[in-house]
Amino acid sequence: MRAKLLACIAFGIAIPSGAQTIPPKEAALLDAKLGKVTARGRTYFYKNIDTAGCPAVTPACRTTAYVVTGDVVLLGRVRGGAIEAQFGNGVRETRGWLPLSAVALIPITVPSLSDWRGNWVRDDEANIDITSGGRPGTLSFAGTALWNSHDPEARERGSVHVGQIDTKGTPRAGRVSLVDFDGDCKIRARRIGPYLVIADNYFCGGASVTFSGIYKRRR
Repeated sequence: MRAKLLACIAFGIAIPSGAQTIPPKEAALLDAKLGKVTARGRTYFYKNIDTAGCPAVTPACRTTAYVVTGDVVLLGRVRGGAIEAQFGNGVRETRGWLPLSAVALIPITVPSLSDWRGNWVRDDEANIDITSGGRPGTLSFAGTALWNSHDPEARERGSVHVGQIDTKGTPRAGRVSLVDFDGDCKIRARRIGPYLVIADNYFCGGASVTFSGIYKRRR
C-alpha cells in the first residue's frame, strides 16, 4: 500500500476518501448476455439513444464501426429490431446497437481458475495481470489504468492521471468482487466467453481514471 501511495503522489494523484458505488451503466455490463455475430460479412453498429431517432436500424443511425461473422459480443437491452452490443479486441472497445437478426445467443460456461489467469488488455490505457493468489481458489489482480495519456500536452505537463490496483480475490461462478486502497477502490469482475469484464467506482486512482470495460487476454 505504501508503494502505491508514493506512486500516486509522484504523479500528482489525489487519493479519494469515502466509499462510492459502481455507476449503474458500468455495473449493467456485468450482467450482459453473450452472443455471436451470425450475419455474413460486415454488420455495422448503430448509434445510441443520445442521437435523435436512434437506436434504429436505419441509414441515419448507422455508424462506420462494424463486426464480422463469428465475432463474439456482449449483449444488453433490446429496442425494436436492435440489440445493445459491445465488442472489444484489446485495442479498442466499440459500443452501440446491432440488428437483432444479426446475432445469436451462445451458452455461458463457468470458467475455471486457469481461465482467469493471464495478461488482460482493454486498450493502451488499461491492463490487468491475473495470477495465482497463493492460497487455494484465490487469484491476484495487479493492473494499471491511465487517463488522458493520448494528449501530448498532458504528457509534457505530467498531468496524465494514473490508477493502480494490487489486490486478491476468490472467484465464484465466474465473478469476483475486489477492494483496494483501504476499501475506497471497489471493483467487480466477470469472466464471460473470451472477455474479462471490469466495473469499478472511479475511486481506483486519479480523477477520471477507470478500469471499467471489456478486456481480451494477450497472453
